[in-house]
Amino acid sequence: MNNPTTPGIFHQLDEPDLITKWRHLWPHPDNQRVIRETLGALLDDYYHWHARWQPSSTAASPADDSLVHRSVILLRELSQRLQADSMPWPASGYLAHINTDVLLPAELAYFAAMLYNPNNVTPEASPVTTSLEYELSDDFCNLFGFDPEHGWAHLTSGGHAANYEGMWIARNLKCIPLAIAEMPELARLLEDNDLDRLCNLPPACIAQLLTQAAEQGQLDVLLAHARTLHLHPSLAGGRILVAHGRHYAWDKCADLLGLTLEPIEVDASMRIDVEHLRRRLFAHLQAAHPIVAVVATVGSTGEGSVDEIHRIVALRQECEQRFGASFFLHVDAASGGYYRSLLLSPTKGDDTSFASTISDQSAKLKPEVAEALRALNCVDAVTVDPHKCGYVPYPAGCLAMRERRFSWVIASQIKYFGQAQCGHMDFGPYTLEGTRPGAAAAAVWTAHRLLGLNWDGYGALLSGNLCTASRLHHALNALPPLSIDGYAHRFQSIYRPDLSIINFCVRPIERVESVEQRITLLSERIIGTPQQRHARTENMPWFSCNRMALQQIMPDDNNSTCETTVVRCCVMKPVTNEQFPEFWHNSLKKILERVKGK
Repeated sequence: MNNPTTPGIFHQLDEPDLITKWRHLWPHPDNQRVIRETLGALLDDYYHWHARWQPSSTAASPADDSLVHRSVILLRELSQRLQADSMPWPASGYLAHINTDVLLPAELAYFAAMLYNPNNVTPEASPVTTSLEYELSDDFCNLFGFDPEHGWAHLTSGGHAANYEGMWIARNLKCIPLAIAEMPELARLLEDNDLDRLCNLPPACIAQLLTQAAEQGQLDVLLAHARTLHLHPSLAGGRILVAHGRHYAWDKCADLLGLTLEPIEVDASMRIDVEHLRRRLFAHLQAAHPIVAVVATVGSTGEGSVDEIHRIVALRQECEQRFGASFFLHVDAASGGYYRSLLLSPTKGDDTSFASTISDQSAKLKPEVAEALRALNCVDAVTVDPHKCGYVPYPAGCLAMRERRFSWVIASQIKYFGQAQCGHMDFGPYTLEGTRPGAAAAAVWTAHRLLGLNWDGYGALLSGNLCTASRLHHALNALPPLSIDGYAHRFQSIYRPDLSIINFCVRPIERVESVEQRITLLSERIIGTPQQRHARTENMPWFSCNRMALQQIMPDDNNSTCETTVVRCCVMKPVTNEQFPEFWHNSLKKILERVKGK
């Protein structure tokens, strides 16, 4: 198997311009010919494979010719509609959402595998792409600092599915100690049968109990009994503690699984307030309330903030020492998980020591963000989306777990499939979705092998996004005051970005009546009307909106319950130092025109 931490492709390129502009990762006049030839070769390979198993008839009927002709017309119509009305991901001014060009090699890999229609539910339906996903399991374990011998990862359709599965696992783990307590043949495995203590047993202890039950030949019986205990009185009101700025998927997840979602306050950097989290955890543990999970975030969707995972890990240790109780720690890193590659050496793997030499790329991270990313090796599960900062086509999410035994609690054996390859867990029985496109595995595998999950590969690309977001932040805050509708205003980038999302607004310098409405009005002007957004104007900046507490913008304001609309910018492709002045000039010109109502 190829090592994803080996030197990336950019070590092998002689032309410095390729490293700084990354132009051959995306469509460019210089690569159009070779990409066209490669696409044709992939299609030729598919036709050769197809003819091997189903030889074509030598005689074609007029109806067949008509069908081909109609197909071509439909495909040309589809292509024309896509070309005319698709969102302009390639534009440097597109900053609206976490979307961008995907890597051309990943697109070609997806296309090549899609032709063969593999289903990664079982190797019987996808021998090649299932093998690639086994390699990806190791990739993601290495990315997050998990031991591949004990950890496990698999692809999903996206962050929603990965988060749902993570919480499904966390909820079902809660039932294992209670089930053991009710089984005379296993009850002696427990040191304490107190139900209040069993409802918050540390996840590592539960994994060990699963192993002991398996050693006694009782695992299947235990799992079957545990599935009957979801409504056990000791688990009533099971809680997920997550930041107030959570992704909307978490509300769906809690509703789906019958859990209670408890929002935790955020601090001035839009991160989860660890002190508020501590107070809530202590209160729940003292009252023996079941904590299904604490969810931290690496790259919140609205603000790009990175929770202080190292502090939450320390808090979990404090809970275990003080109360003898713990919780499942899940990290939603759908947007930001790939940024951990900035900490990984191309030759030495996981660089988690503060004393070790850091790269130019990892130095671009805030120290507390780097520390949070390093601490991912201590959490129980991580969600990451390759179709975001992995730059591969949809759908490609991932759930990675530090301990593969956790997945036992959601397993369902499939009678009509054979066994997985020796030494590997079969994906079908241990995943939420079952059917998953093998083409996604091919795309992610190609991207990982092309770039490398290290600071010279993905890290170098993503560090460019960090620099561009930081320059935008400082450029906005350096703008002089301006007069709008007779009042003095100023631009404000509300916080220094943790990763590559910034939020800014134009706000009155002096206190005015209904200031939140004023900020919302000016933000909506900058974002533009639907007609403006679909005008496809050259050099037009594309933004999205976010809702934020007014107190985050104006901390001295006592009206803390009031929210306002701000402008959200997502930097998904780096802008070089040479390109930035022109990029900023064009963007600012349009922003000023809009904010003044022109």
